Amino acid sequence: MEEKIIDDWQNKDGRNYLVDMLKGMAIILMILDHVLMKGRVITSFHMPVFFVLAGCYLRTDSVGDTIISKAKSLLVPYALIGSVTIIIGFIRLMIGYGYTANAAITVSLNRFYGLLVGEDVWLLWFFMVLFLAEIFYVILVNTIGRNNWIRWFVILLLNLIGYQLSCRFDSIPWRVDTALICICFVAVGCELKKYFQKMMHMIFPCIAGALIWCFGLPHTKLVLSMGEYEGYPFCIIVALAGVLTAAYLCSFLYRFTLIRDFLTFFGKNTITVVAIQNICRQFMHWEQMVENVGYIIMFVLQIIISCVAIVGINYLKKSLLYIK
Repeated sequence: MEEKIIDDWQNKDGRNYLVDMLKGMAIILMILDHVLMKGRVITSFHMPVFFVLAGCYLRTDSVGDTIISKAKSLLVPYALIGSVTIIIGFIRLMIGYGYTANAAITVSLNRFYGLLVGEDVWLLWFFMVLFLAEIFYVILVNTIGRNNWIRWFVILLLNLIGYQLSCRFDSIPWRVDTALICICFVAVGCELKKYFQKMMHMIFPCIAGALIWCFGLPHTKLVLSMGEYEGYPFCIIVALAGVLTAAYLCSFLYRFTLIRDFLTFFGKNTITVVAIQNICRQFMHWEQMVENVGYIIMFVLQIIISCVAIVGINYLKKSLLYIK
């Protein structure tokens, strides 16, 4: 039987405000990090947040059921968003750059191949890495059983293997190296779901997490998207401390209705935000726009674009359901 987490923040729709706020904070910080392009503070925890939260809700009783479920929730969006981006790119090559049809088709087919093997997939690396990390962990649990000592030994060993692979190879299909490293975040999430609610009411974990994160930042750097692990393995510990600190911050911000609603709005629509940001990063003159309008205006612009897209897509979904 799966443990329920964070019941104190359960809303009437069955969703957890704190989880949605934490996801919303992380996805907004992702946008900010793409604008600033100076990853260290934000990247130290904002992507691990999603892996830890995924672990909190991961069912480990059936490998087959997990593969089917995660393929639907992760691989389908991966393929769909990637395909739409490539099609838009094809049109842009034809209209914007004057490519011939044959040349544009060749480029697009190469991009589809990259999508298939997980190379040069822009922001979509997260979907396939999360899929693999969750599947690897479920296989591990079902193979080894509930022996915590052996399971954690294997998890740490796989983490080390992932790190060594990332150091020795520039690119590995489907980012298997990153997935091996991220298994530990999923595993921590699986363990945390038993204690998360109690921890949110305890001051010591809050202070300890904040101190570890703050003091560890100058000496470590974790950028999962780029395979950067400065100060390994301490960057993993700092990342987990950052996730815990962000969770406590969201539990504090929960009392402010406007902030809570804003964060949950983004948290409930993270896939849409990733899709829009993936398209924007590909087809906007990003660095030139940042240089011309400045960081703040660019960040606000991306937030507005994401909000409009979320509202539009949700309206379209409701309209289609109404028609059916």
